[in-house]
Parts: sequence; C-alpha cells; structure tokens
Amino acid sequence: MAHYIPNYQQRTSHASTARQKLAVETVSICHNGTYLSPKDNRVYLNTEIEQCLQSTRLFTPNHHPMLTEPYESVAKIEVVNETTL
Repeated sequence: MAHYIPNYQQRTSHASTARQKLAVETVSICHNGTYLSPKDNRVYLNTEIEQCLQSTRLFTPNHHPMLTEPYESVAKIEVVNETTL
C-alpha cells in the first residue's frame, strides 16, 4: 500500500491556510465578543475585551523617560541546518 506524502510546498501551503483561518476566526471573536465552544456553549468575552481596551495605555519615548534610557542586552543567535517537519 502506497502512502501519499505531500511535498513541502503543499504542506506549507496547508499550514499557511490553517494559520490564516485561525487569524480570521480570532479577529471575528474579538470583533463579535463571543464564540461557540467545541461543546456548543456560547462564550462571552465582551466584558474582558472592554476591560482590556479601557486599560490599554500608549507610552511613547516623549511621555515615559524609561523608554529613552539605554538598555543593554545580550543576545545569542544560532543558525542551524534543521527542519521542523
């Protein structure tokens, strides 16, 4: 029995489509403030979303001195020849 193994382009295209669908669903949930759970229960997020919006603050460098102070960080970047598939 032969097994069908999709090529890399088909696999990445499918993954990309799945991510796009998830993104559209997420935006829809945020916009509508509700979603239907896998057990068909309506979950309401309106209150939580409104609290997030009311609590959101924008700090620009002109308004918050800590953002303009120099910051030192040590980063390690490693490049390896691997695949996640």
